[in-house]
This record gives sequence, structure tokens and C-alpha cells, in this order.
Amino acid sequence: MMRRRDLLAMLGSSAVVLPSPAFAQPTGRLRLIGLLGAASPESSLPQSSAFMAGLQELGYQKGRDVDYATRWAYG
Repeated sequence: MMRRRDLLAMLGSSAVVLPSPAFAQPTGRLRLIGLLGAASPESSLPQSSAFMAGLQELGYQKGRDVDYATRWAYG
């Protein structure tokens, strides 16, 4: 016969092992990333291109996962 302590231990360990879908991130949401530059777009092109390429390496695709909004101060 199973003791109450063993039953509670089994139920408690199964609650830890099984993931809860209630805490999952929503999928299909488009994130907006703002790129702010102090100079002109031409002078900041290498940095912004490298940033966007890094996001692509991580699996983010423009239009599907992220979108970019760029603003420049032109000095």
C-alpha cells in the first residue's frame, strides 16, 4: 500500500518535470526594433548592417519575426 508521503512526493516531482504551456511565449508576434543614429545613414551603414546580419544569424527574419525603424540625427 502506498503511503501518503510517497504519493505527495510522486505528485510533486511530476509537476516539476512536466512543463506548463501557460508560461509559453506567444508565437507569430512581429517585434519592432528601433535603430537610432547620431550621424547619417551612409556613415552608420557598416554598424547597422552588422547588427541586422547578427539577428539573421540568430534566426530572426525581417518581416516575419522583426521589423526595423531607423532614425538619423544627421549630426
